[in-house]
Amino acid sequence: MRFDQLLGQMADNEAFSETVSAAEVLAAFDASLRVDRRFALAKARHTEELAPVTIPGVQWEDGAFELRNIDDAQRVIATARKNGRRVRVGGSQHSATEAVYSESPRDYRVVLRGDLQKVTFLHRGAEEATVKVGAGCYLGVNPADPLSTQFNSLNYLLDEAGYSLPILGGISHQTISGFMQTGSAGGSLQHGFADALESIELVDGTGQVRTWQRGSREFAAAGVAVGLFGILTHVTLRVTRRYFVRGEEANFHQGESLLVREPAGEYRLAAALAHDEYLHLNWFPQEGVRRVTQWHGRRDAPVSPGDPYETDLKSTWMNVVAAAVLFLTSVLGLLADSPVARRIIAALLKKFIPIPHQKRFNDSWHTTLPCDDQVKVDTLIKVIFTEIWLPLDQLTTAVDRLERVLTKPVAAGNFAIELYGAKQSPFWLSPSFGHEAVRVDVFWFAYSIGDPRKHFSTFWKALLELPGARLHWGKHLPDVGKKYGSVVFDVDLLRSRYPECDEWLGLRSGLDPDNLFVTKYWGRLFSLRA
Repeated sequence: MRFDQLLGQMADNEAFSETVSAAEVLAAFDASLRVDRRFALAKARHTEELAPVTIPGVQWEDGAFELRNIDDAQRVIATARKNGRRVRVGGSQHSATEAVYSESPRDYRVVLRGDLQKVTFLHRGAEEATVKVGAGCYLGVNPADPLSTQFNSLNYLLDEAGYSLPILGGISHQTISGFMQTGSAGGSLQHGFADALESIELVDGTGQVRTWQRGSREFAAAGVAVGLFGILTHVTLRVTRRYFVRGEEANFHQGESLLVREPAGEYRLAAALAHDEYLHLNWFPQEGVRRVTQWHGRRDAPVSPGDPYETDLKSTWMNVVAAAVLFLTSVLGLLADSPVARRIIAALLKKFIPIPHQKRFNDSWHTTLPCDDQVKVDTLIKVIFTEIWLPLDQLTTAVDRLERVLTKPVAAGNFAIELYGAKQSPFWLSPSFGHEAVRVDVFWFAYSIGDPRKHFSTFWKALLELPGARLHWGKHLPDVGKKYGSVVFDVDLLRSRYPECDEWLGLRSGLDPDNLFVTKYWGRLFSLRA
């Protein structure tokens, strides 16, 4: 079946789920999946080039050194210093590839195993517990790692013991180190991951083990450090009693959603962010669509039985269909000047945002908060994005600017814009350091036709110049030295946006005098020798 025939069937309401088989969609979609196979080949080449390197006592597996304890970390660092190599740690590799590893295939890639993934309860009480966690422990299940299971995930082990974390992101595939180091957050102004963090342990660039407690300047600096301070080995968490999240998800026409201005001039979203414990919304701004999915949640006592949250994309079939629609609409996006193409795009997208649509849920924190865990985000619905954080007082200006940008069909694209909040963070390089933030996630389907960075640049130009604008460190960042709107993205901009940036850089240089952890990517951004 040709793409145009498949498109015609999927645009027909009656034939949408009955006349198109999963096999037909997969066959039509196969070409786009070859992108992933190219990535796999690149990893294989890296493995072949690096395999001759040996470090006594440290295991080598699948293209990376496996560190099982602090001694392993010190051996790798000592060898790297001797050989003049860089060291970078990979977690779930959910971040942009260049943010994780060095560009050179001869630099050392490491992953954390053994004791560095272990969860140990130090104290258990009726209301809270203290737990030591290996920095390589996954929050949930990482589908890309065959050794990652529900039963060795931090979320499961905490919940089984009767405890919880205050917040989780949209997925829980990440290691605790990766989640922290990139400044990741969930959708809440009331709860932050830093609320639970008591201490950080790492091995620095000289091989020395450092442990910093909450309240120290080193703790504030190391909480978000993009891997440039050393190899995180353990963190200590203070966790509280488990809870359920009760809430609802519903679709709205934009004119009836939180993206409506109140008489006072603010969008309804501002009040909702302040009121709701957990909130995120997906805005589909395309001509002929203009719909919003709103997800609200609040803490509640555990009950039995619960009422699980289930996304419409939970089934493999719906993932296949959604992936095919995203790919096909990206092709149609090349004809954005055509009213017919825009109408077809709208007809297809609206099938995934039906009105009326409402679902209620009341289930455990670790299965409800990361609601995108149910979607095949690592394969069929693979998404890359940039995430722009703004002080909460910039929300109205930001949405106004987005409205103007998104009137252009090319900018509106074929996917959602996600809006949600983040609590003020104590970490110097957190995008919400010093203030509560609203976040703008600009999504790009990984197999789309076109240039994602060109797409992202439209939004960087519109929002980066707003006072206090910052970016998620693990997602796509602007080009260093390039002008976006009225500002140039470089270390001087970072200094103006992060008041402790110079102190952070000074502390970093003392911990890593040989720039062992500085790749060319991070070196360009922070003006460091790589």
